[in-house]
Amino acid sequence: MEPSSPHDRTHRTKALGKKIRALRKAQKWSQRKTADLLGLSQQGYASYESGSIVEIPYHQLCKIAALFQIAIPDLSQFYTIDPAIPACAVQDVLVLATAEEA
Repeated sequence: MEPSSPHDRTHRTKALGKKIRALRKAQKWSQRKTADLLGLSQQGYASYESGSIVEIPYHQLCKIAALFQIAIPDLSQFYTIDPAIPACAVQDVLVLATAEEA
């Protein structure tokens, strides 16, 4: 598998941010409330929604999925779980699926 280009990573991160923002708005939560529930600063959480962060750490992705009661792969078609990593292990690992695998 070839490494992702920076453009691909940006597209993936922005797509995930849009999904997270839609989930938050469906709950009628502010960014501050959502950040507090996730144990993040409001600015840190906002970077997830805007896609300005390169990759969301795996343990944070698990927290987001749990908060919105959604499976990690359902957050974005571009993200997958490495079966070698225990479900929602607290590891700073995010496995990106290639477009061909998605």
